[in-house]
Amino acid sequence: MNSLLDILRLVISLAVLIYAGYRDLLYRDISVYVWIIGIPLLIAIDVYDVVQGGFNSFIKVFSFTMSFVILCIVLYFTFVVKQFGGADAFAIATIVFALPYPITPLLVERTPILPPVIAIFAYYTMMILGLVIYNITRNLRYLSILRAITVPRKFKIVWFLTAVIMSVREFKKRKFYFPLYIPGKLTRLSFSIDEEWREWKRKLETLDEDTMIIASWGIPTVTLLTTATFIYIFLGDPLPS
Repeated sequence: MNSLLDILRLVISLAVLIYAGYRDLLYRDISVYVWIIGIPLLIAIDVYDVVQGGFNSFIKVFSFTMSFVILCIVLYFTFVVKQFGGADAFAIATIVFALPYPITPLLVERTPILPPVIAIFAYYTMMILGLVIYNITRNLRYLSILRAITVPRKFKIVWFLTAVIMSVREFKKRKFYFPLYIPGKLTRLSFSIDEEWREWKRKLETLDEDTMIIASWGIPTVTLLTTATFIYIFLGDPLPS
C-alpha cells in the first residue's frame, strides 16, 4: 500500500462496496444513501491529497485523468442514454475516487501499470466471459429448440451467448431472470433496467410449465465490480510486469 491516505480510501470504499455488493446480489436494491455517504468522503480525501502534493507524478495524474474520463462516459450512458443502472455508475465513481492511481498489490510483487478502474474493468470482463461460457455450455443441449424459432439470426446468437433456454417451471424457481422470448408473446434482444422480475413470474402463471422460453439473468454488476476490486487490491492489474 502506498500511503495512509490509500489505506483510508480503501477502508471507506470497501465498506461501501461490500455492503452495496451484498444488497445487489441478494436483492438488486441498494439505498442511494450508501453512495451519498461514501463518495463525498472519498472526494474529500482526494482533494486533500492534491493539496498536499500527492499527485506528484505523471503516472498518478494520467491515471486519474483517464479514470475520470471513463467515469464521465459511464455517467453519460447512465443518466442521459439510460443504458446503465444508477447503482452501477455510483459503484464505478466509488472505485475511481477510491483508487485514483495505481497501488502496490498486497499479495504479489509487481509494478502496477494500468489505471485501477481499467484493471478492474478487465477483471469484471473476465467474470462476464465466465457467465457467457456457462450460458453456451448450458444452451448446447437445447440447440434444436433455438434452431426451430423463426427469428433473425442475430437474435439466436445473442440469446445463445447471453441468455438461458429453460422451461417455465424452471423460470418460476429462479430469481432475477427476465424473459427475452416467450412463444407467440414476446421476442426481444434485452430487457429494461426498470423491469421487475417478480411481475414476470406472475405474467407467466398462465403458461404451461413445460413451455420452453429464453430468459436473461439480471447480472449483479455492483457485486461483480466489488469482487473485481478485491482481485485488483490483492493481485494488481492483469498485465504482466
